[in-house]
Amino acid sequence: MNSQKVIWTSQEYHSRETCFIEKTETGFQILSHLSGSHQNKNFEVDYALDLDSVWNIQSGKIDYRFEGDNRQIIFHKDTSGNWIIGDMKISLFRECTSIDISLTPFTNTLAIKALDMEVNESKVITVIYFDILKEKITRKSQNYSRLSPTRYKFENIPNDFEAAIEVDNNGLVINYPGLFTRDPGH
Repeated sequence: MNSQKVIWTSQEYHSRETCFIEKTETGFQILSHLSGSHQNKNFEVDYALDLDSVWNIQSGKIDYRFEGDNRQIIFHKDTSGNWIIGDMKISLFRECTSIDISLTPFTNTLAIKALDMEVNESKVITVIYFDILKEKITRKSQNYSRLSPTRYKFENIPNDFEAAIEVDNNGLVINYPGLFTRDPGH
């Protein structure tokens, strides 16, 4: 994949996301914009992610507007595996291998691509979870199980949410039941 444009819609968040994936000399760059509304409140999110060649997150920036307030989160992982958010090293996130941004199915692709699992294999990961609507950044454990070449079961740990996610041959979400659907042709 050298470059790709992906569009997702969400009934839950009344949103539409346009995501651009570009191959770079060192990996991939992701640029995405989404807008929608939840509980009668409008939001917009722009995120930019830099990934290495095996889809591990290296750095990112999330700009979001929620009810007229503008916010920005800048983060990166240093060469020692520490996560720095803004200018603060957060030791709580030291064991996190990836990120999960609410409101988008793209960050599920990060886990799917980086885990590189065989069918019937399961792996638990720890992620930095950016909950945009609640304006919280937390640490979460998640379990991914590969059910078939194009289906994965995703579970939060403890299990307060699970879904069977359908992906294409590149690991990009096609259908995340009840939350996100990829537009045909994108």
